[in-house]
Amino acid sequence: MVYSSEILGIIITETANRIRLGETPHVIFDLDDTIFDAGSRTRHILTSFAERPDIKKANPELLQRLAMLTNDDMRYRVEDNLDLLGVTDPRIRSEATKAWWDRFFLMCEIDEVVPGAPDFVNALHSEGATIVYLTGRDRIRMGSATHASLVKQGFPHGERAKLILKPESSMCDFRFKREEVFGLAGTDLILAAFDNEPRHVNMMKETIPEAHVVFVDRRHAGHPETPIKSIAWIKDFRQLAFTK
Repeated sequence: MVYSSEILGIIITETANRIRLGETPHVIFDLDDTIFDAGSRTRHILTSFAERPDIKKANPELLQRLAMLTNDDMRYRVEDNLDLLGVTDPRIRSEATKAWWDRFFLMCEIDEVVPGAPDFVNALHSEGATIVYLTGRDRIRMGSATHASLVKQGFPHGERAKLILKPESSMCDFRFKREEVFGLAGTDLILAAFDNEPRHVNMMKETIPEAHVVFVDRRHAGHPETPIKSIAWIKDFRQLAFTK
């Protein structure tokens, strides 16, 4: 694995070139752990749980341990976070897990951003790209809060920005995204796509091989697949290569 410090600048430059040719390049972004830091949401939920009087009494160290962690320390699965925090009491683990499941899909408006993401997405949009937010979040539970979060964090919205969410939470993320990417590729010029799931970036590279597909190496579901070798890797969007 080699992180590509140049890929962001390359995509900005190619966007500008395509616009000059009269084309309309589209760039696809996943949301959770691609441009939004889902770890910040998990950390907030677990902190609120640890602040409960009964939990503070039963495990007074939990809140202190959470305060020592950063968003980047947070893991994908709530169970893994509880292991990280040294929580062994079965009752506390069960209640913490329930608190996470009860709130995680209803609190996306509190998400912090992956460093540099708003600047990079706005740079693309300013050059003339159409931004496509393609997410496994579902429309019913998370639609309005997702839109509000995009606005709050300064991401492009409205003109030349599309938000595509699953119509139902029960739909498989992978199948949903595969169908949407295939449909977009049939009608639009897809210049680049960003996602944090190896399985998803591989699917995108196979569906739109001419596009720059970028793996955002943060937390993910842990599928055994690794990104195809031709896929670029980044940790975040703080590289300065795209700065004018």
